[in-house]
Amino acid sequence: MNNIEKVKYILELKELTRSLEHGSLSLFETAQAKKRIQDIFALFDEPIFQKYLPQNAIKNEVKIIHSTPTQRGIHNYTLAGQKLNKPKPKPKPKPKPQIEDSKPLATDEVLLKDEVILEDSAKEETEASNSEALQPENLQQETPVLSDIPPIQTTTPKLENVNIDGTNYSVKPILLKDNETSLYEFSISEHSNNIVLINEANIESLMHRPIFMAEKISNTGSFTQYIMYMGAKNEIEAIESLKAYSQNLSCEISAIRQLIWQNLKDALNSNDTLFKAYISSNTIVWQQSQYFPFIPKNLVSNRKFIFFEEDEAQTSTPLLFLEERGKIRLICGKNRLLLNEQEIAYPYTTFTRQQGLNWQKIQEIIASLNQPIVTLDLLSALQKNIEIS
Repeated sequence: MNNIEKVKYILELKELTRSLEHGSLSLFETAQAKKRIQDIFALFDEPIFQKYLPQNAIKNEVKIIHSTPTQRGIHNYTLAGQKLNKPKPKPKPKPKPQIEDSKPLATDEVLLKDEVILEDSAKEETEASNSEALQPENLQQETPVLSDIPPIQTTTPKLENVNIDGTNYSVKPILLKDNETSLYEFSISEHSNNIVLINEANIESLMHRPIFMAEKISNTGSFTQYIMYMGAKNEIEAIESLKAYSQNLSCEISAIRQLIWQNLKDALNSNDTLFKAYISSNTIVWQQSQYFPFIPKNLVSNRKFIFFEEDEAQTSTPLLFLEERGKIRLICGKNRLLLNEQEIAYPYTTFTRQQGLNWQKIQEIIASLNQPIVTLDLLSALQKNIEIS
């Protein structure tokens, strides 16, 4: 090893010593620095360097008894070294002439006084630190992740009133399966149980959008009320919202028709006028199978023009009418009218003279059927006659 290399190593030793004295290194970096110092010392083969290497650092296994952290972050270690059998003395080599460049510098004395940590001791130190950190008293609470922090709840002002064509209505929000929606509802008047739904998202254009009107029935098939939906996005959304609303009330929708505000605004006060507005629309967007519209009780007369025995009726049994001179007259359905006097509307269907039917023709068809007359059988026979004629 020439003098230039020695100078480089000495400068590196100075830098490592300075870092150790300042205590700016981490635990692992401290062990690395001290190991590097040991390796540099081992590179020098001159006796003047070798004699400063601790014998227990060269041939003896070093064990850490304990370590205590200092204020500056450097650990002081107590080393326990087992006594080694002293090696047999070797014959002293003949002294070589000392060269002036190989004299130890003052810095060497400082370096040689520092503790030398072997790789094994650094490993044991790390394991001891980890073990100490895992003690219950040293554990720290986990920092909450952002996803675990609940978002700030912002409350949107609820709609309380809505003005439709100059009339103010008090509205209340609708919960579907306990979830808030953009839907609100209000009753048309104190004398009517019919409901209007509005979509807050399109509140500025309620009167200019199509209105979807539905017949709501109970689980047994009895008519309960009309539901009008204003501000729907489209037909699909209207059907889904009306069905969800009725199901939330444990009811069903039998049919949905599309209307416009001009045909509906003057018909909101009674079932009779709502019925006429509803029937006037030929745009049926959805209906149940074997659907019959409902006619209000007030518009039905139980007077029959042809007397015959009727079979037992059910809730789904429709009334059959013949329309003439602007009036509807009962063909069949007297037993249906007597089925439940509390009902406010009945399923029905109407025939006209323009379809080729009159009372004489109807009587002939009734006479051809088995007694008592089943309403659905008579209905089928009348429809078949219309197709033939």
